[in-house]
Amino acid sequence: MKLTSTLTIKLVRLITFIEAQKHQFRLHKSHFTPQKVTVWAALSGNKIIGPFSFENENGITVMVNSERYIGILERFWEELDATCGPRRTRQYLQQDGATPHTSNITIKWLRDHFKSLIISKICTIEWSPLSPDLSALDCFLWGFLKDRAYASKPRNIFQLKEKIIEEIGP
Repeated sequence: MKLTSTLTIKLVRLITFIEAQKHQFRLHKSHFTPQKVTVWAALSGNKIIGPFSFENENGITVMVNSERYIGILERFWEELDATCGPRRTRQYLQQDGATPHTSNITIKWLRDHFKSLIISKICTIEWSPLSPDLSALDCFLWGFLKDRAYASKPRNIFQLKEKIIEEIGP
């Protein structure tokens, strides 16, 4: 059974200081752009497939939408074929009810590839919305991965991405 999730790790640097001027205090915030990494992975019976990052051609993290999610699923489908071979067509895919996961075009893609073996909102096998512990990725992997990735104190987004890939491993 495949369990999926997405992960958003944010590195936000907000420098705040108080400047006193003639008995008035003003709060100043530096202009910043949050840096983040959004990663998707799947858990198979014997390995983690991924991570796959949501990023543009320049390596900049982009927002997850249906088209980008399908792009990740296509990469995953190729990796699943390499991992499982003909058994690929007997694998279940489990995902939560996030909008990019349940849009019409995504559900069509999933049904074309996984047929009725989909555990998700608006599918044959409904995802239980009040049971986040059904996904080992949500219940364990993402928290574990954050702890391990941040233990090395990455100084930039590239080091963070490298650490995520290193921790999940081949």
